Amino acid sequence: MTKLDGRSPSEAEAEAEKKVLNMLPQDGTRVGWSKLEKQAEDMGMSLRTLRKHLDRFQEARVVARAVDTEARPPRVYYQLLTPEIFSKVVDWLPIKMQDNARFRAQISKIKNPKLMRKALDVFFESEICLLMAALLCIWRRGIDIHENQQTRSFYKIMIENYIAPRITEVGLFCRTFGDATPDLLNDLCDHYMDRMNRTGGAMLGVERLVSETEKGQTTLWR
Repeated sequence: MTKLDGRSPSEAEAEAEKKVLNMLPQDGTRVGWSKLEKQAEDMGMSLRTLRKHLDRFQEARVVARAVDTEARPPRVYYQLLTPEIFSKVVDWLPIKMQDNARFRAQISKIKNPKLMRKALDVFFESEICLLMAALLCIWRRGIDIHENQQTRSFYKIMIENYIAPRITEVGLFCRTFGDATPDLLNDLCDHYMDRMNRTGGAMLGVERLVSETEKGQTTLWR
């Protein structure tokens, strides 16, 4: 595979995708094409690359495009839809709980080993809950996209740019506390696997109910 400046074409493409997403205001405020064009030129990105990614984001319903036809000439605006996609998480959580970077910094200052372990335990569980909530928001939004290829593109963009970076960030943080982290994560894994095992019985019950219902329908139609 040919390398571009030490990067593979796929790596360069992913980097350009992230740059274009970061050009858009993260609070969902719309931004004009002329401003995006200027940002792209300043960072040495071609307008063809900018348009390609914006078109892809729009098709996948990660970004909305609007045209002000009353302006002369008409003006084009783009808007990042992630605040809307993650609205349930953002609206429900207090601001201080959304900023786990601040909490991580506080943990790093703790000297008492027992308090440190307790803080890490709470932090890891909160991160798991946030990740699950974010995934559910993404799945929920995907339901509204009726074309399978668009849905796949939407999931890919959201996972690569909003879920994977958070997993990496927390994973690197885990390494900072390598002595306590493995046991705490094992305990959390056991906890969630216990929940999974409890759903196993319910799933078998549903399977039996479905099977009995299908048999009843078959008998009814004979």
